[in-house]
Amino acid sequence: MPAEQTIVEKKEYFTSRWGMILSVIWVIFLLIWSVPLMITEFAIGNRTRKGTVGAIALLAGPKFGWMGAFVWGGLVLALSTALRKERLKRRGE
Repeated sequence: MPAEQTIVEKKEYFTSRWGMILSVIWVIFLLIWSVPLMITEFAIGNRTRKGTVGAIALLAGPKFGWMGAFVWGGLVLALSTALRKERLKRRGE
């Protein structure tokens, strides 16, 4: 029986250690990817003085205006989901 306990303990140590390593790698990747993307997005918005759909349509051409709508729709969906969860949490549901 003690051998099974040590295997379980080793497994828990292994998974918690790799979970932390994965989290650190994920945060580093997030910073490397997200910061330049946000700077680019702000620069495009400043340059074009238009909204998401108009800026992408102006820079990439009218055929690619749907990409701006896709980004805008994803943002609205993500924010509405987060706000709904927060409202439900406050109500206690």
